Amino acid sequence: DGNAVAYYNRGLVNIRLKKYVAADEDLRRAILLNAEDSKSYHHRAVARQYLGENQKALEDYDAAIEYNTTYEAAYVNRGYLLYKMGRYEEAVSAFDQVLEINPESIDAFGRRGLSYMAMGNSEKAVEDMNRWVKGNPNSSEAFFQRGKIFFQVGAYRTSVEDFQQAIKLNGNVSDYYLYLGNAYLDFNDYELALRSYDKALELAPDDPRILQNLARVETAIMQGEF
Repeated sequence: DGNAVAYYNRGLVNIRLKKYVAADEDLRRAILLNAEDSKSYHHRAVARQYLGENQKALEDYDAAIEYNTTYEAAYVNRGYLLYKMGRYEEAVSAFDQVLEINPESIDAFGRRGLSYMAMGNSEKAVEDMNRWVKGNPNSSEAFFQRGKIFFQVGAYRTSVEDFQQAIKLNGNVSDYYLYLGNAYLDFNDYELALRSYDKALELAPDDPRILQNLARVETAIMQGEF
């Protein structure tokens, strides 16, 4: 139906313009005119996520998958939503389904790795993150998230390498410098920690985590603990 396509296309434009309420309405109309259009359900789910309507978004992802059982993006986004909702085991199952459809899905490995990390399974998380980094070597986020896993298990020097690579790929993210500073702090390199926190503070002047850790380092330096 031509009208369904027109509403669908306008819905996509509204998502790009961050007009999520309008996008939701356009995609609702598209679905009324074509009730089996998996893409309309999928993109309405995206709009509803931005609106904070997570349960409705899940229902739309389910509908998208019902009408297209090999819709990889719908599986990936559904799994990532479950992860963000704290439903980690369900998220892992969703990403397992993606990898059945496409065993080389880099997005699925990366997001399943995040889910494993949240579940405390660092071994499986590192395995998935290694696949994510290998398949997407220009992703600062991939290196950052793998670095966070190494940091959590106490491999601070290894985490430093990943945080540094993340910064090399994108030097405008305060959290990259914050975590780099945290890693330096945990093996008592106060001066490098201080430099990292200073840079993080330039990018996010009001972040209380940075301010707290910066004060901790400055106190240690003043007391001669280095």
